[in-house]
Amino acid sequence: MLRLTHALRDEIVRHLVAEWPNEGCGMLAGRDGTVEAVFPLRNIEIWDDLGYALYQAHPEDVLAAFQEIDDRGLEFLGTFHSHPGGGAYPSGIDVRKAMPAYPDAHYLIVGLKEHWGKGWERPGITDAEIRAFTIVDASVAEQDVLVDGVMLPKKRWWWDRPIPLIDKPSRARRRRRSTGGGRRLDTGGA
Repeated sequence: MLRLTHALRDEIVRHLVAEWPNEGCGMLAGRDGTVEAVFPLRNIEIWDDLGYALYQAHPEDVLAAFQEIDDRGLEFLGTFHSHPGGGAYPSGIDVRKAMPAYPDAHYLIVGLKEHWGKGWERPGITDAEIRAFTIVDASVAEQDVLVDGVMLPKKRWWWDRPIPLIDKPSRARRRRRSTGGGRRLDTGGA
C-alpha cells in the first residue's frame, strides 16, 4: 500500500503534465509506505528508435535525490512516471526496467490516456489516472493507493474479470433458432 497527501499527488501530476507530451519521471521517499517527499527528475531519454515515449532519469538528479533522501532520514519508496498516451499500467519496457535491487519499490504510473482526443492542448490535473504497482521478477502486482485516507479506484482488467459460464443459449441464438436462422430468401415471386 502507498499513502500520500493530496498536495504530494498534485505535485507529482503537475510535474508530469508539465513534461507532456513526453514522459516525466521522479522518485518517491518516505517511511513505511507513506510518501513524505517527491523528487521530480529530468528525463534524458524522450523517444526510442520506434517512436515510443520513454524515460530515463538524469543520473545527476538521481544521485542528488538519493543524497537528500539519506540526509532527511527517509527511505526510497519507488519511482513515478507518466504514460502520456496510455493507461496507468506498466508497459513491457517498464517491467524490463524494474529495479531488482529494490524489490519493495512502488512504481506509481500516471496515465494521461483520457486526455487524447482533446487535441494537442496540455492535459489538466483531472486528466490523470493514478495507480501503483510492484514489479518483482517480471511479475506485476497492483498496490492500493490512499490519498489522504481515500482509496483510489483500481481498474479491473479483462483478465481479472470472471468468465461467465454459458449454461443456456443467448437470446440472439434462441431468436435465430426460432426464425429458421433469421434470414428469408426472396424467391422472386411465385
